[in-house]
Amino acid sequence: MRRPLIMLAVLVLLTAACTSHKSAPSSTPGQGGHAVCIGSGDSTCFGTLAAAVAAAHDGDTVTVRAGTVTGGVTIDKSITLAGAGRHASVIRGGGPVLTIGSLSAARTLTVSIRGLTVTGGYSRTDRTGECGPDIPTCGPGYQKATALGGGIEVLPRRYGLPGAKVAISNTAVTGNRAAPTTTVPSVGAVCPHGPCPASQAAGGGIDNWGALTLTDSVVSDNQAVGELTGQADGGGIVDEASAKLTLIGSSVTGNTASAAPNGRFADGGGIFVDHDGTLTVQHSVIDGNTASLTSRYPASVGDSHAGTGGVFVQSGGTATIGHTSISHNRVSVTDPNGAPTGFDPGICVCDSATALTLTDSMVNGNHLVVNVKTSVEGGSGGGLEADGDAVITRTEVKGNTVRVTSDEGVAAAVAVVNIFDGGSDRAVMRDSTISGNHVTATSRNGMATVRGAGLANTGPLLLSHVTISGNSATASAPHGWVRGGGVFNSALFTGLVFPTPSPSLVVHGGTISHNILRVRHGTIASGGGIYSKGFPAQADTGVVTANTPDDCVGCS
Repeated sequence: MRRPLIMLAVLVLLTAACTSHKSAPSSTPGQGGHAVCIGSGDSTCFGTLAAAVAAAHDGDTVTVRAGTVTGGVTIDKSITLAGAGRHASVIRGGGPVLTIGSLSAARTLTVSIRGLTVTGGYSRTDRTGECGPDIPTCGPGYQKATALGGGIEVLPRRYGLPGAKVAISNTAVTGNRAAPTTTVPSVGAVCPHGPCPASQAAGGGIDNWGALTLTDSVVSDNQAVGELTGQADGGGIVDEASAKLTLIGSSVTGNTASAAPNGRFADGGGIFVDHDGTLTVQHSVIDGNTASLTSRYPASVGDSHAGTGGVFVQSGGTATIGHTSISHNRVSVTDPNGAPTGFDPGICVCDSATALTLTDSMVNGNHLVVNVKTSVEGGSGGGLEADGDAVITRTEVKGNTVRVTSDEGVAAAVAVVNIFDGGSDRAVMRDSTISGNHVTATSRNGMATVRGAGLANTGPLLLSHVTISGNSATASAPHGWVRGGGVFNSALFTGLVFPTPSPSLVVHGGTISHNILRVRHGTIASGGGIYSKGFPAQADTGVVTANTPDDCVGCS
């Protein structure tokens, strides 16, 4: 019996020696755990990422060795994609570089990506099958006029259900682009010669329809742009409808959402959160991103805007942000013929059906520049805006600027912090600082108006131990006014339906001091500390002091 046993052992050893990692791992879904490698100079590794992913099974790890491999790959299994470090292992090219999931998938994938750089992606199309810019139903030609997810696309599942659970760590998603190559006729906007051309670029870095977590990662220098782009959303990341996005110890920097030269909308240079999306950010940086709009459309085209260089959250969305910098972001708007608006280069949680919790954070040095034929009522402005339920604690809003210019028409500007509360509870800002912010409205031959420098409020708001100081507002025009150097507490828009409880301002503790209103030419100023008309405003004794030209108009 000994000889057959020896021969059997030799046969087993020879079989193992002849089997390489290039063979598909022998496992069933959910029972993986094998290693599959990709890299040159090793005969046991696959030569392409596509081949390695095709050979892998659920639970396997695909290892990308140091060097550069070609992207344009779909991950349709629950696997781990592991590199040698984000400065060593690079996946380059494709449109997107990585697609995760399938529109026909019945189950939810779980995918991990770590130690990689994802770059050089260029998406020109839409793989999701969803509808886009002002088109109520998907019709012929729509998808080819939409570009989503230049770097990573996390697809929805069958029936539009949420897509994969994706964990990205120690990874850079950088230098990717989404830009459409054609347009379709708009059903919502009429231009002088017929329907305006409509198209969309979104998610220059990442387009997410699932549950995405980024840890110790970088999303930088991505673009949602294009000469044919009418609507640009999420230069860095788009968190689509009902999706979830979490950032931990990560940075979103230098990304751009730009619609030019004939754009209508540009939102979320860094992050765009669509309807009912959930955003959680901790110990992160969202800095140096841009949303820009350039157009020559006349005012008759209707709604047009650029909003939020940093973080833009749509209706039904929730943003919970702590220990984070949202700084040095920018919004720019240029239209010599029309009246588009620009708003909130830092962060906007932009609807009454939204919720913001912002804690131990900074919204500093963000800039808004608007140059239009004329402003719409209410005007352009902001750096931080909360339209729904809001609790802001131990947060600094400092050194932000708003500049609105019109050659012949109305230049209307709004304060840096805007609480347009339509939520179910009173908005609260406590133990925070709004300081050193500057708002300017200039019209050479028309009218200039400024509603607030530090803060504008149209809802029930409690300011508890908040310092609002050193803010300034300037109106320069043959006619106009500037009101509320510290706080503007009044209506911004006529016909606005106010929430219950009725709008009111309560200031407890803190100081509203050394805010300045400046006027030039034919403009007038009032309410250097607080301007309150039509809404009740109460402040503790001694809180409002040393403002120019006066401390309070309308306080009780």
